[in-house]
Amino acid sequence: MINPYVIPSGLLNLGVLPETLLSDSFTILVRTANFASKAEGDQYLSDDHYANVWRVTPEPAPALDPYPTPEQRVRKWKSESELYPDLNNGLERLKKAILAKTPNVSYESYESIRWFAESREVLEESDPGSPLYHKFVAGEASDTPYLRTSLSGEAANFTLGSDDMVVVYGVNHAATGLATYSNFGVYGDWVTSSCQDNPLQYVFGCGDRSWNGVVSMTNHAFTGSAEEYIPGTRWRPTCTR
Repeated sequence: MINPYVIPSGLLNLGVLPETLLSDSFTILVRTANFASKAEGDQYLSDDHYANVWRVTPEPAPALDPYPTPEQRVRKWKSESELYPDLNNGLERLKKAILAKTPNVSYESYESIRWFAESREVLEESDPGSPLYHKFVAGEASDTPYLRTSLSGEAANFTLGSDDMVVVYGVNHAATGLATYSNFGVYGDWVTSSCQDNPLQYVFGCGDRSWNGVVSMTNHAFTGSAEEYIPGTRWRPTCTR
């Protein structure tokens, strides 16, 4: 199988150092999930030679005829609270049931907000006054929204003590049909290089954040887990004509 991925030369600086000093660096991230065969999936994930990268430099240099920049996909979706009118009330019941079954002295409840701007929008933004101008992106596209913890609509981290625990609850987007795959992850959040040092020695720039994965779970594992706390609860989508 060949999946073409067009790198638009109109948005990015293509070239090879040292001839092209402003050439961009590219990271191709491949995420795999939903294997039809667990055995073949395990074999694929354990193989550290599953891909080759080739760079072809023709001689002599041909006339450039780049692929056109692909049209951006439009994210179309319908709010799950519309599909399931009692969903928010159900989430509140689930929260109370979790707290009732979890010994605690105190708790703090976080929400989730959109984490990253869409990469394409940032790449195409040329106005220095725009909030999207040169904003950090992490590969978010029309079909891969990332959410993160927040308090009062603002991004927020939490620090765990030796007697603390984290409980993640929410909507299983794969079960509602809004997504084909859903997961959550807990990350450590670090700034490994301060801007007080020499910023040119850092590949990704001083002050950039680094995230190390701690633990994660996919919808294959957490589907049905709310049954322990609110047994017998079922939501059915509404139908409109």
